[in-house]
Amino acid sequence: APSPTPAPDSTKTVFELDDVTYGQVSPYQELPVGTYVLSMRAADAPDSTPVISTDVQVQQGDANTVVAYGKNDDLQTKAFTDDLQQPGDGKAKLRLVQAATTAKEVDVSTTDGTAIAEDASFGTATRYATVGAGKWSLDVSGSGQRGTAEVDLAGNTVSTLFVLDD
Repeated sequence: APSPTPAPDSTKTVFELDDVTYGQVSPYQELPVGTYVLSMRAADAPDSTPVISTDVQVQQGDANTVVAYGKNDDLQTKAFTDDLQQPGDGKAKLRLVQAATTAKEVDVSTTDGTAIAEDASFGTATRYATVGAGKWSLDVSGSGQRGTAEVDLAGNTVSTLFVLDD
């Protein structure tokens, strides 16, 4: 489970997320400004050596999404800055985090052709696209694979779509 702790010499656990599963997204955690160590351990071995550990810098007023992605033997982490500026009534902002190891690049567009992501590389987050609020069918393609994702975007919201392996 991810367990951010202050860096560099402290071992105090600031918060812990238990039993986080593949594809699961946790709520935001409010943290004081500083550098934290994010460690992930197998759920059945909470005292084990972390399978991955990285420093995360928390800045005043910023919101970040920290993503662990990749195959178990090659896990990576990256922090993406979130733009929580609301887009206004009747609109929604959507970006993509490309975390599918089976596709080097991914394209995502709405059924009316609005691009959400073009050639999004593995381990990256796109800029936000502004779309009308409501239900959307998204066309997802990459590395010879095609699929759709159904999303329902409430007005005046900001969302992230994660592309993952099956």
